[in-house]
Amino acid sequence: MTMLSRPSSTPSAAAAAAGPETDLKTVVEGRTREWHFHIYFLTQSPVETAAALALRDAVLRLRRDADQRRDHELRNGWMGTPWPIYLDPLPSEGAIPLQYPELGLGWSTSPTQEVSLEERRRRGAEVERVLREDPEAAPAPED
Repeated sequence: MTMLSRPSSTPSAAAAAAGPETDLKTVVEGRTREWHFHIYFLTQSPVETAAALALRDAVLRLRRDADQRRDHELRNGWMGTPWPIYLDPLPSEGAIPLQYPELGLGWSTSPTQEVSLEERRRRGAEVERVLREDPEAAPAPED
């Protein structure tokens, strides 16, 4: 069984070496709107099916019962040997169908639901103001 996860956009090595993007408009337009993972397993195998369902439930519990230290120290994941994927039923052209568009999240967010750059700046300033008083918070970057 192999679990694969991949953000919808990945920065290039050159961009990563240059440092983080600081222009809010560029960051918002290039952000990863959503991510997901697939659990690939042999559906004919009761053992692999049970393991896949247990993994799914464990991922859902991790999100519900998050523990920052354990999440990064003990619950990290590594990808193993890739498993061949049967791709024939998947379209090779055209738009990617939206998953759960009724939720209005990720790529299903309509332009009217998007938070404006001004509102993002306002919220960011408020977060910085609150965290400025927190001795455990990293200071905000200076322009």
